[in-house]
Amino acid sequence: MEPISMAATVTGLVDACLKLLHTVQQSYEKYDEFKEKIDSAKKELRAINGAINKSSAAAEDDTDGWIVDLEEIKREIEDSIDHYNFKVKRQDDGYGYRGFVPRVGKLLFGPEEKLLEDIEAINTRIKEVHDRAKRYQHAGETSAGNHYQHPRVADPEGLGTSMAELVQMMRNKEMVVVVAISGPSGSGKSVLAQAVCRQVERDFKRKAWVTATSSPDPNNLIKGITQQLGFEQPPPLKDPGTHLREELIRKPKRCIIGIEEIESKDYWGILANAFPDGESRIRIILTTRTEDVAQHCSKHSYKMPALDQSSARNLLLKTASFNERSEGPSDLDEGLVKILETCEYLPVAIANMGVYMKKKSVSTRWNKYHCEEICKDIDSLLVNNQEGAFTGVKHVFDSSYASLSYRAKICLLSLISACPNVEENGCIKRKSMIRRWLAERLIEGTNTQTAEEVANECFTALVNHNFIVPLKVSVSAQIKTFRVHRMMLPFIKGKATSCRFVTRLDIHQGKKVEPHASTIQLCLYSSSTDYHAASRDAAIDLRRIRLLTFHGKASNALKNFKSTVFLRVLILENIENLTDGHLDAICSPSMLKHQRQ
Repeated sequence: MEPISMAATVTGLVDACLKLLHTVQQSYEKYDEFKEKIDSAKKELRAINGAINKSSAAAEDDTDGWIVDLEEIKREIEDSIDHYNFKVKRQDDGYGYRGFVPRVGKLLFGPEEKLLEDIEAINTRIKEVHDRAKRYQHAGETSAGNHYQHPRVADPEGLGTSMAELVQMMRNKEMVVVVAISGPSGSGKSVLAQAVCRQVERDFKRKAWVTATSSPDPNNLIKGITQQLGFEQPPPLKDPGTHLREELIRKPKRCIIGIEEIESKDYWGILANAFPDGESRIRIILTTRTEDVAQHCSKHSYKMPALDQSSARNLLLKTASFNERSEGPSDLDEGLVKILETCEYLPVAIANMGVYMKKKSVSTRWNKYHCEEICKDIDSLLVNNQEGAFTGVKHVFDSSYASLSYRAKICLLSLISACPNVEENGCIKRKSMIRRWLAERLIEGTNTQTAEEVANECFTALVNHNFIVPLKVSVSAQIKTFRVHRMMLPFIKGKATSCRFVTRLDIHQGKKVEPHASTIQLCLYSSSTDYHAASRDAAIDLRRIRLLTFHGKASNALKNFKSTVFLRVLILENIENLTDGHLDAICSPSMLKHQRQ
């Protein structure tokens, strides 16, 4: 897990735990001993969060362990609250306050106690790890050459018109200081920005290229720019932005600065103060995933155009070093179109597919059949990254995932439970998905936003990062239906499975799943009306399931879910032979808030 992503994930988990603890504490203020334990837990959780955010150089295995433990704590707290609410609804006096308090204490201070005991050791390990710059490059040492570059960098196919327009902007001495390029992940915006810089760099005496996502602190990024421009670093107590601004005024030479992946308006606000106002000798070109951020950064914003079919085809042929005329079959062109559609015309995916085809050309004489075969195998190709051909795609996906907020990540993983629509690359209703997020309590409101507003923000983030593709958009530009990006699907499935967030199972294949006691979303497919032991023997703690998606043929296996007392969301998708008896078995949970058939 990337350091920045790890810190953001832990912060999100800690915030969620603190909010749950605060809710419990408000309800049970009269129990002094309980309050004391909750206060202690809050304090230590904040300490963990502070330690992680102060150092992003912690060993990866250790930090992954913290995240697993924090997720377990959060779920145990939720179980305690739901258990109590369930008993209240059942009017069971034996599980009132007296029964609830010790249960919460027992659950809270099990996995959490281990974390609290490990705090001192964790901090010691952090101090012993190499300086952050040695493990995760300091922004000042970051340059375009230090990052993955797919083959399109050398010859940006289909970007000729865009490049000419931006080059003219950068060379106009009276027109523009900042140019902002926006576009989804993998669309080639960084490729375009780098190509523009190479075209005009001879016009500038000083040059710098940095990546914002490599440094959560914009002041560190400013220090990196300062170093690359050839200026001395600021004194220890001086503001880096003020220092760079003074240096640019004091030593007036033409400068060009490239900044990749600006994620927020606030981040840019700090950077902008480091550059003199109206200084015509300075040119800044930046990239961002969000059009709104681009428009905030510059009145000269540029949105990445989609790659047209001709340019996409040329990019595929060029990266594959492939001459279709010499390869024979007349139906080859149909196969190439199929590949482009599978890649959804995403430049980085097309370029990586070309690399893979080039490596396989030694043993394969490409035709329509072979093209269709690799399209069918795209999931395994991406997951296994055969021969390193899909490094660029994995880099883009990992970077996009890392930059999501904790809540947006959870929402993304939950998309996998929308089967069979996801598997069939089908249409998903936006409003329905958001209602699910709210019912599962994946999204909660803040002091300034309602839960629905936060959910809409998360949805927008998934669109901006190219994880989902809008299908139907209203006249007011609101997305009504969407689907998951074909190339993103295996990546999302892998993430959801690895963190035990979603478990998918065909109950009639006889395949058992690993004992994931912490699974909270379960997706089942039934290909027969017969009962199968696999559905009974699957090692899953059904009591913890918050969402159940069932599709296929109704069977007595549904009766297994009588014990899902904490079930909040039930989705019966295209069920055959469904009877009232099946519904009675699974629709009784008192916590159920959202049901769809």
